[in-house]
Amino acid sequence: LADSIYFHNGTTLTVNLYTPSVLTWSERNITVTQTTGFPVSDTTTLTVTGSAGGSWTMRLRIPSWTSNATVSVNGTAQNITTSPGTYANLTRSWTSGDVVTVRLPMRVVMQPANDNAAVAAVTYGPVVLSGNYGDTVFSTLPLLNPASVARTSTSALAFTATANGATVNLGPFYDAHGHNYTVYWNTGGGTDAGYRLFNAASGMVLGIRDMSTADGGSALQWGDTGTPDHNWQLVPDGTAVRLRNLNSNKVLGVDGMSTADNARVLQWTDNGTADHRWTIVDNGDGTHKLRNANSSKLLGILNGSTAQGAQAVQDPDNGSTDNNWRFVPTGARRIQNLASGLLLGVQNMSTADGGLVIQWDDNGTADHLWTALLDPDGYFRLRNSNSGKVLGVEGAATGNGARVLQWADNGTADHKWRLRYGTNGYFRIQTANGGRVLAVNGASTARGAQIVIWDDNGTNDHLWRFI
Repeated sequence: LADSIYFHNGTTLTVNLYTPSVLTWSERNITVTQTTGFPVSDTTTLTVTGSAGGSWTMRLRIPSWTSNATVSVNGTAQNITTSPGTYANLTRSWTSGDVVTVRLPMRVVMQPANDNAAVAAVTYGPVVLSGNYGDTVFSTLPLLNPASVARTSTSALAFTATANGATVNLGPFYDAHGHNYTVYWNTGGGTDAGYRLFNAASGMVLGIRDMSTADGGSALQWGDTGTPDHNWQLVPDGTAVRLRNLNSNKVLGVDGMSTADNARVLQWTDNGTADHRWTIVDNGDGTHKLRNANSSKLLGILNGSTAQGAQAVQDPDNGSTDNNWRFVPTGARRIQNLASGLLLGVQNMSTADGGLVIQWDDNGTADHLWTALLDPDGYFRLRNSNSGKVLGVEGAATGNGARVLQWADNGTADHKWRLRYGTNGYFRIQTANGGRVLAVNGASTARGAQIVIWDDNGTNDHLWRFI
């Protein structure tokens, strides 16, 4: 580890790790003394002594988990770029005794598991936190209130939180010994963490006959009546997904792993067979094909029926409308950005028309919750749980960079959105008013960054998942 703290090349010194240390740069007769309490403290100083004269560059690592990092020299803030996940270049004419101060702000962030967004770990800056449960043994993960996580000491990484209705102490995972602990937490969501799949031909949703929870329960289409068997969770599985029914906890598959046309689609225990894997193909118009990995056939409805109760089957890719499906999120959901890991929220939790929509930490506030309200044309509105207003675009603009905000639900086209699948459980959220997608200004990963609309050019800040 010691050989990874510093690197030098010509007139550039790279500071790669923040840990108490002394570097002797013999080629330039310079000594750099690093003093820090990292990661307990967010501040590090580097004192330059020796033959420090002349111009050279100190490259300072700015980790991806921080935001609003600052660099100062002898108490004066430096006007240099400190983008998360990069190195800040500090080039100057140095004098022996110069003191560089680097501040890397840390915050509590929930990191959802890839295969279940309702399960998450708690991180603080670079540190994974674990809950101290003494001799207590759990058969299921404790239910944590993310908004309750609070630091209780300035001299140690000590935190408290509320889980299962009681207070629990949290500390660094690397210090967890001599007691039972958990790193992962149930953060809620449960049966809300799903999507309804609307058939493009019938307008009905995918469900399970008689709300069965048994292996072999037939998949069918039904009116959107709100029963829990209509809720499906996307479980990423390589380039495909498994569709898990949130009523039965079983996954969508094909009867007998058949590869034949019109084979019955059903639910089954998640046992890893290839017929449980489906590839989502974006049609570009808000509808999707779901291609079975075992048979290469598509999820459809027997004989293209539009009747309630018609059986779901696998069908050849023959262009029939019943092979196309729309994803609509169920319930009040958090919307997480792939690039930053932050959530869609409203600045200062405003309830006013024009409140700007930004990205922020997952701290449990109500402005992070959005409910999809489906319209007859297949688009939906996203209503904020805190304000009751809907997601829109400033001035109903259609150009790149137009700011996203909340507004009274007055029926304008900029309030209408649809999902287009991207990858790994993430979607693009596309406006009906011009076709641009929800993005983060400048692809920023900083909390507080403004949400905008932008051309659908494939960057990660255009990808969102509902959790």
